[in-house]
Amino acid sequence: MPITTKTTEDFQGIIHTGRGLVTGGQLVKACETAFQLVQNTRNFHYEFVDLSEATALEFNAEDLKKSPRGTG
Repeated sequence: MPITTKTTEDFQGIIHTGRGLVTGGQLVKACETAFQLVQNTRNFHYEFVDLSEATALEFNAEDLKKSPRGTG
């Protein structure tokens, strides 16, 4: 999977790591995963996105309108 989402070792943050071609759909899915993790974590303080290993980003306007809560 081009994007992985993990909590930090201290469980106070989330790190998304993208590799290769990263699509808008994958970014939305990563946001949904983060939203679920935040709902279950009291001490959530930060979120990082590491795209240093991504070769390209591919998304459109519809991807940007989507919400992790399903309201977009």
